[in-house]
Amino acid sequence: MCDGILVPGGEDLNPWYYGEEPKPQIQTIRPEIDEAWFALGRAAKEMGMPMLGICKGIQFLNVLCGGDLYQDIYTQKETTILHLQSLERSYLHHHVEIKEGTHLAEILGAGTHAVNSMHHQAVRTPGEDIVVSATAPDGTIEAIESRNGQIVAVQWHPEGLIHSAPEMNRLFADLVERSSRYREKKVTIWNHVKGKKNRDGTFEPLRKNKNG
Repeated sequence: MCDGILVPGGEDLNPWYYGEEPKPQIQTIRPEIDEAWFALGRAAKEMGMPMLGICKGIQFLNVLCGGDLYQDIYTQKETTILHLQSLERSYLHHHVEIKEGTHLAEILGAGTHAVNSMHHQAVRTPGEDIVVSATAPDGTIEAIESRNGQIVAVQWHPEGLIHSAPEMNRLFADLVERSSRYREKKVTIWNHVKGKKNRDGTFEPLRKNKNG
């Protein structure tokens, strides 16, 4: 059974999912992937399963929660820094400011952090119960999280920063930790459903009666 989901990067998200037609600047769309992601995402959200989003993953999770995107930040908002680096993804490219009091701040620390950057789309309007946890110097949203702790998502690629910014590995450790807690809660609920708890803390399965 799955206890947590990592939503990775990928092609542009189909703007139909947030009520728009594709603009001329939009790039490759993979409808079959988007359809599968939304089917999985809706189920995971309903179950309260922990999720970590990366690059397209942050955009997808925001739309999943009812938000929308800039289809192209360079033509739809005032953008003063380059967000689509041509260097290797292990290179640090620009800074983000992580907000105090967020779960992301608990993971990485509040304040300024250097990240890589490979996107031309971005979160525009945060979805329901979504909090902005980090921004770039030009105001572009670089990280979001849900108020209930289910979702943590970043616009950069932490998997590419294993050596250049090893603190980013904490994002993956956090997903594992949240998933473990989710599993423990799920097992506890299941045990209560299927049996009764003994004095020693073990659970005794309920026995069917003669009639059923």
